[in-house]
Amino acid sequence: MIIGLLVRTQKCVLPHPNFLTKLTSPMPTPKHILVVDDDKDDSDLYAEVLQMIRSSIIVKCMNDVRKALTWLVEESVIPALVISDINMPYMNGFQFRKAVMSHNRFKEIHIPFVLLTQSSSPMNELIGKQLSVVGIYEKPSSLKQMAELLNGILLKVGI
Repeated sequence: MIIGLLVRTQKCVLPHPNFLTKLTSPMPTPKHILVVDDDKDDSDLYAEVLQMIRSSIIVKCMNDVRKALTWLVEESVIPALVISDINMPYMNGFQFRKAVMSHNRFKEIHIPFVLLTQSSSPMNELIGKQLSVVGIYEKPSSLKQMAELLNGILLKVGI
């Protein structure tokens, strides 16, 4: 008879055969998310809400898109998702996506990208499709909307 993780025999109680497998199975690798927004308050808020939704994820915030690109290229970590603002100085979100896609390191690796904007447009949607972004979303105006949006994005990309 099996009781929990133990197997009861007539003479003694032995560990269930799967007991050691369960103990020695590696912990799942935490998922990393890169948030890129030139507005530090926005990126910090996204990070906070993402951590509230999924405490197991690790969020890296970058407020300079050029530094974010350098980080992606040089770090050993490959994020499971990039959430980027579209309107940023030096390089917009579309240019950032193109730069990542064209880098040799990411020729064989697909990183899901989500782009956020103050106001969406049909042109943004078209460019987003051409760049294979997961979605382009308007920045939410309330904390509740932000949590719902980010949770939906995580579900969509399987995090």
